[in-house]
Amino acid sequence: MIKRYWGLAPYRRGCSVLNVLQRATGTGLLLVAFILTSCGGSGDELSPLPEGIQTLSGVLLPTKLSLVRRGTHVLVQGEDETYFVESSVITLRKYEKKVVTLRGVIEPNIDPKILPVLVVDSIVDVESTTRDWGIRQIDLALTSPRTWQQRNQDGQVQFFADGLEKPVLTLDEELYAGEFPLGESIVVDGNPAVRIVNESNGNQAVYVHHGNKIVTFLFTPREHPDPQTLRDEWLSVLSSVEFGSSSYSMETTNTGSLTGTPCGGPAGILCPEGSYCEVTDTENDIGVCRPL
Repeated sequence: MIKRYWGLAPYRRGCSVLNVLQRATGTGLLLVAFILTSCGGSGDELSPLPEGIQTLSGVLLPTKLSLVRRGTHVLVQGEDETYFVESSVITLRKYEKKVVTLRGVIEPNIDPKILPVLVVDSIVDVESTTRDWGIRQIDLALTSPRTWQQRNQDGQVQFFADGLEKPVLTLDEELYAGEFPLGESIVVDGNPAVRIVNESNGNQAVYVHHGNKIVTFLFTPREHPDPQTLRDEWLSVLSSVEFGSSSYSMETTNTGSLTGTPCGGPAGILCPEGSYCEVTDTENDIGVCRPL
């Protein structure tokens, strides 16, 4: 839905419109009617655009390019999209998803009924909406929403979304034992990985093979009030993962041992034939595969 101007004083549309309807007759042109529309109707009324240099703050988000309107980005203030944003001198994508203070002039869009355009000539201030984390025990770095909090518990790295008592993301690692869970093949920071999704509750488990280790990312949205937003945040976190420069020697077993392969958990990972799941985390029902 395209929104009208926000937070600006309304104005009345100007003036009378004289419509003349004519039709041809056998003897010439016959004036049929005059329709006079006065000022003061109750239709949609637009607000006047502020003049001169403006300084505005909000969250800068990318938007789809369009042939019928201007703007490569949109400025969000509070809950509302207030202006489309464009610039020929500033690389706006560097400031996406950040709280920014922009300076520029406001111009009407191609269609004056949709949001006007803030033409930016400078960035006055930037406040990041994300936070960078360095996870030493797993030798990786990632970027999460600023509202997420991180704690370490029982050797695991846990992230908590605002307002939730239980973690929405848990990180762990263990030695690679020569077996990889079955699932959707993906790549995380250049490393082979597998993603398993539980469609019933939205849980996701991602297993990354990094050197001689398996790094596990367990996403559990639980009772979050906005699961779609939380899922988008999780995918952004996963795409931000960067492993450190520590080099692990590649140690794959020739015996085909199944010991240590992750199993169970919210994603319901099953062990291969000839093994069972030994539960090591009773709260989350997570374990490792052991040979029978």
